[in-house]
Amino acid sequence: MRYLKALKGAPQDMMSQVLNKGWVDKTKESALDVVEQYAQYLGIKVRKPNFKAYDNREMYVPNPEMVKTFIYRVRSPSLRSAILIAIETSASASEVWRLTWEDVNLGTKTITIRGVKGHKTKTYDISDELVTLLTRLLKEDRKIFTIKDPDHINDSIDDYRKRLAKETGNSDSIESIG
Repeated sequence: MRYLKALKGAPQDMMSQVLNKGWVDKTKESALDVVEQYAQYLGIKVRKPNFKAYDNREMYVPNPEMVKTFIYRVRSPSLRSAILIAIETSASASEVWRLTWEDVNLGTKTITIRGVKGHKTKTYDISDELVTLLTRLLKEDRKIFTIKDPDHINDSIDDYRKRLAKETGNSDSIESIG
C-alpha cells in the first residue's frame, strides 16, 4: 500500500512514475509488482517494463574506464597497490596479502606471486605506475601489506565501490559488483 500512496493516475502512469523515482532497483521491482497486481485487480492489462540495463543473470563487468576511475578514487596507496597487483597479475586477495618485499623486484619491474591451493608460482611484469606506488609504501615489515587478513582488502574495495556508486548516482553498482 505504501507504494500506491506515492503514485497517481492509471496503472501505466504509475509504472512510469516508479521508473522515474530515485529508488534502488529492488524497490522499483517491488513497486512495479504492486502496480501490476493493482492493474489486475482493476481488470486492466498492463505489461511490467524491463528497466534494468542488464536484465539477466550474467555477472556485471565494468569497462576499463570505470575500473581506472575507481582505482584513482582509492586514496590509500597501500590499497591502490593491492588492487593494481590483483589486476595486473590476476592474483586473489589472499595471494596479494601474502606478498613479501622479497617477491618484488623494482629494478626489473616484476613481482612473483607464490601459488597456493594448486596455483603455480609465477613472475609477472608490472607497470611503471605500480612500481611508483610500491616505492611509496613503507617497508615496516617483511610483508608488503600489514593488514590483519585478506578479507580487509575485499571489504575496503567494497566500501570504495559503494561510496563511488553513491557519488555518481549509479544505484545498480551499489548492489552488484564486489
